[in-house]
Amino acid sequence: MRRTTAIWRKRAACIALGLLAGQWPAAATGLKWDATEVTLALRWNADSGIARFTFVNEGPGQVKITDLTPGCGCTAALPSKTTFAAGERGEVTVEFKAGNRAGSFRIPIAVQTSEPAGAATLLLIATIEDAITFDNRFIYWQKAEPRGPRRVRIKAVDSLPVAFGGIEVENPAFSAKLEPHGPGGREFELVVTPPAGDVSAFTSIVLRARLGDAKLERAYTLLARTL
Repeated sequence: MRRTTAIWRKRAACIALGLLAGQWPAAATGLKWDATEVTLALRWNADSGIARFTFVNEGPGQVKITDLTPGCGCTAALPSKTTFAAGERGEVTVEFKAGNRAGSFRIPIAVQTSEPAGAATLLLIATIEDAITFDNRFIYWQKAEPRGPRRVRIKAVDSLPVAFGGIEVENPAFSAKLEPHGPGGREFELVVTPPAGDVSAFTSIVLRARLGDAKLERAYTLLARTL
């Protein structure tokens, strides 16, 4: 009887300890990121930009970053060092190469550490100002609609000298020409004329531009279609 009572007391004690432990959060382990998403804004003429992802090691022991894999060849990721003691802060620096890009890009960076569950994915959102803006990049004509010319307004960023080097129209049934619009040499209109008759046709139109005093070259593609 006494032995049975002792066994039940031990079991009750174990259950009580388990319940008590369940009331407390597990100890934090590993790298805690201040933000896993960082936005990088670049001007049209920037060659590259730097984003920083900061963290702290909240674990009881040291953590080692074993691998960093960006999701695009236009980025390179480098930690401030590889091993971090408990409580130590650090960062991962990501360099983004703008190249001939414009617009918004979402680039993941996979992080592996020495922890069993140490994988993390960082996200770099790179936004590159476009030196030239279009009010429309897709021009179309509905069936039975008059096939008159369409005009696309084009504008360069403030104080940017721009010169267009030529227009390439893939489908010769279409034609396109560029006309100045307003003073300053920064605004233009692209006039696109479709093929005559009730026919369905499609083309790409490529504008080549030289930007700024450095004469940086950019290519812009528009699409035109008759339905």
